[in-house]
Amino acid sequence: MTSLKSNALVRRAHGVTLVELLVVVVLMALLTAPLASMVSTAARSSTVQANQLDLQNQAEFAVRRMVQQVRQSGTAPVANSATRTTLDTATYDVVTGTTGGTSKLIETIGGKQSVLAEPVTAFSMVTLPPSGNLTQGLVGITVTLARADAQASVSEVTRLGGAR
Repeated sequence: MTSLKSNALVRRAHGVTLVELLVVVVLMALLTAPLASMVSTAARSSTVQANQLDLQNQAEFAVRRMVQQVRQSGTAPVANSATRTTLDTATYDVVTGTTGGTSKLIETIGGKQSVLAEPVTAFSMVTLPPSGNLTQGLVGITVTLARADAQASVSEVTRLGGAR
């Protein structure tokens, strides 16, 4: 009888059975399945937040550039068409690309073009009437960008010709 016990102990010391290994694999799969879902959700959320931040930064940059030009301009913006607005210092066009189909906001100053932001879903630059003690007109600028699950919109009102 002692030889049977010692043989069982010796056999047991060499490794695990296939059944034990399969039980461990199944338990690990059951424990990690919910983690995969959480990691996927976190990755998706991170992508949306990165898109949101990128769009917000682009919209703020574009509006700052346009505010700078409006303050240097001596004339009110003129909307030449639904996609073009002109100042005496710069022209702003919303152009739809042929490859990706996304719209870009392009600034042209002295013949040099710069892409300010993309993908643009809305852009406006409108002259507002002077109010209060202001003798100069006000200009309202709005840029809206959207990509996948993220969207950003920035608006600002500035004085035409700057602070005088």
